[in-house]
Amino acid sequence: MDLQKLFHVAYILIKFANSPRPDLWVLERSVDFGGTYIPWQYFAHSKADCLERFGKEANAPIRRDDDVLCTTEYSRIVPLENGEIVVSLINGRPGAKNFTYSPTLREFTKATHIRLHFLRTNTLLGHLISKAQQDPTVTRRYYYSIKDISVGGQCVCYGHAEECDAKNVENLYQFQCQCQHNTCGETCNRCCPGYNQKQWQPATADNTNECESCNCHGHATDCYYDPDVDRHKGSLNIYGQYEGGGVCINCQHNTAGINCEQCAKGYYHPYGIPVEAPNGCIRECVLLPESGALKRLIASDRGR
Repeated sequence: MDLQKLFHVAYILIKFANSPRPDLWVLERSVDFGGTYIPWQYFAHSKADCLERFGKEANAPIRRDDDVLCTTEYSRIVPLENGEIVVSLINGRPGAKNFTYSPTLREFTKATHIRLHFLRTNTLLGHLISKAQQDPTVTRRYYYSIKDISVGGQCVCYGHAEECDAKNVENLYQFQCQCQHNTCGETCNRCCPGYNQKQWQPATADNTNECESCNCHGHATDCYYDPDVDRHKGSLNIYGQYEGGGVCINCQHNTAGINCEQCAKGYYHPYGIPVEAPNGCIRECVLLPESGALKRLIASDRGR
């Protein structure tokens, strides 16, 4: 099943039609749009199958948010028709009550595609009957028949959104996070332009990890995060502290520097003029050889 984008899947409900539920199978997920699949949960007829086929203890208690379980609950032969399988990927796990702020559980429930990998049918032991004695009422059930699959979950927003709505009226199944905390992107997975003073992080139970605006002194509208600048405390934040790694992009008004706090080459900052002033950097004095006099050249749109 193609979910068309990355989701957190909470549960999967599979309804079978005129066949029994499978005897042995694997629920698999992909997080790279179907490129690769990994097991999500195993289903087996017996404890021996869990151990021998999947290397898992049957019906083991959940100890970690990313435990891949093997259950024997849904592999009984009855009912022969209209059976159901309910897979809960969140309930009963340690982080279930605080899902938004449980990184391990959030990662475990991510999927772009879901695959049901059936390995063995339930046959009423029909495979032991000789060909001469085979009963059509038994052998006709050697197939899988599914009439409905329901998937419940939520958008991947990394804790930076409370709502996820359809953005396109022509495609009501294409959802996008309503991002908060100065984050942007379909999944709030990056800081908005101009808010890269700190490295983007998912929200946690203790900290929203809101993206912080860079301090460009009004001379730039965008910036990027540089871990080296952060490590050497080279960027001044909006609170007057050298904390973070924001580097301003395309400084205007003849300014330069990490925070557009300096004047560009060939310009200087007169004493008493605020660093935020749009005309605070003016051309340097030059000595005219022919006269020996100093003349100040003021920067202008005409290049004078």
